[in-house]
Amino acid sequence: PKKYETPQLDVTEKLNATLDSVYVRNLNLKFAQGYRVQVFSGTDRAAMNLAKQKIYKLLPEAELYTIFKQPEYRISFGDFIDKTHAYNYLVKINKSIPEALIVQEQINIRTKRK
Repeated sequence: PKKYETPQLDVTEKLNATLDSVYVRNLNLKFAQGYRVQVFSGTDRAAMNLAKQKIYKLLPEAELYTIFKQPEYRISFGDFIDKTHAYNYLVKINKSIPEALIVQEQINIRTKRK
């Protein structure tokens, strides 16, 4: 049987200090690269408003982001750090909004403060 040997170099203190400094630095982040689910893209304002109503019926808690870059309107929702979470929401709305897709965008970081 192998005998367990205590490591000669303990990096726990140094590692904890580094992790603490990263944590403190990340508390100040407001934006990051992430994903959103885009539910509308088009030039018709009336169609955009209908798309908003449809998504609010499906996901009343969703915070929608409307972007207008002449001549196109885009509506997306969600602030997802990884694509998997965005995909879960895409699956929920796919039957009602089949044209929805996942887009990579700058997202808002919401931190929980104590």
